[in-house]
Amino acid sequence: MELVRNYEKRILLFFLGIALILGIRFPVFADEVQYPQDAKYGEVVGKSEVELSGEREKNRAMETNNGNFITDAMYWYAEKTGMLEGLDDVMVLMNGGSIRAAIPKGEVTKRELFDVSPYGNLLMTRTELLTGCQNIFIMNH
Repeated sequence: MELVRNYEKRILLFFLGIALILGIRFPVFADEVQYPQDAKYGEVVGKSEVELSGEREKNRAMETNNGNFITDAMYWYAEKTGMLEGLDDVMVLMNGGSIRAAIPKGEVTKRELFDVSPYGNLLMTRTELLTGCQNIFIMNH
């Protein structure tokens, strides 16, 4: 049943998107869709003591506090769910180009987290050992 509802929502959003492109407005109906989304994604889920970088140039070229935050969260999740069980050495990597927004200092909402990483990427683990040369190659790309 949930699959059917998700499908119906996608169809609905598709038609709303076409309506927006054509300039057709459904104010009452749009409000019924938008307000629950605002409530859901407006929920405060944490607090940041500093602004976490969202600058494209920095995130793609060097280590940043936002990249560190994301990879720390990935490590925490992998450890919590048992993905790291039996592994002695662990390295967490992320493409800096996936960081799409900053997180401002203060309260952090679900929407801000989604804006930082809107792609729905999946976390995966690999158990192959890498050589030093392979690690350097990865770090430089």
